[in-house]
Amino acid sequence: MRLQDGIAANLYMQIFIKCSFFVDYPLSVAKCLYQPHSLYNQAPKKAVIYENQYICLFYFIRREGVILPSSSTMRISCIRKDLIGKYATAAAYLYGAISISEFVDVFNRYESASTSEEEVRLALTRLAKAKSVEYSLNKNLITCPELRPGIEEDEKDLASIRESQKGKPRYLPEKAEFLRYADCTYFEPEKPYARLAAYILKHGLAPERGGDDESIEGDMLYLHQMIQFSVDPSYYMEYFYNEDYRFKDESQAENFARLILSAYSHTRMYDCNGFTPYEEMGYFGDQDKIIPFPKKPSNQSGSVKAGRNEP
Repeated sequence: MRLQDGIAANLYMQIFIKCSFFVDYPLSVAKCLYQPHSLYNQAPKKAVIYENQYICLFYFIRREGVILPSSSTMRISCIRKDLIGKYATAAAYLYGAISISEFVDVFNRYESASTSEEEVRLALTRLAKAKSVEYSLNKNLITCPELRPGIEEDEKDLASIRESQKGKPRYLPEKAEFLRYADCTYFEPEKPYARLAAYILKHGLAPERGGDDESIEGDMLYLHQMIQFSVDPSYYMEYFYNEDYRFKDESQAENFARLILSAYSHTRMYDCNGFTPYEEMGYFGDQDKIIPFPKKPSNQSGSVKAGRNEP
């Protein structure tokens, strides 16, 4: 079969298909990619699989060029795409941002059928075109949906997160626990936030809410997101004051602030690659212990992204 000169001049290709019928669109099947080549003889045999048919390609090279199958022909089953997408969503919500190469290492840690950067890019791109997803693809990064590609403020936050993550170990729980993060409503540990919510209800600190458990839960989710994004701790109390929380005396306000500090100490943060500040200090297990707020938080704007934990 003679190819058009615009694809590759003076190249000849024979296609042998292991099936009982002839496929009359070999070029669309192969989706060949032209690449420079210095040889002037028959190139090695190439083989690709397309719908359970073996397509063997032989090339005779008369000029500097060889046709190779493109990665766009890689077939990925729906089940496989959904699995990769589930891991990508969990990674995005646990780490905030992760490179595709880092993600491959995480996926291959948990799954025996390993993946590659090429498969991940294709699977996540195709999945995002086919359905609504809860991750974003930003160049070579997988990010949580709150970090929108091309938005200047989000790009700055993304750069800050990636800079803070440099050189830090990655939190890698057991497989079942890791995949729980694919649920956008899941976070742990919950104990510090449960204690804070109980304190609010016990002392009636949100009279305008009328003891509404759901609205207080929304405040806990928003606090969690502020901590997760490393918002300056000075904004935590400011948020509650703006939401009409009232304290009868200084002692009550200090107790409340201490419970916030406890939540901060045990929240999994993007800057910490999924570890909590308490764990990053080398401590584990005791959720009653607290550590001080950082002197220079990475996100000093007080901004929180609308999305996952928006009340």
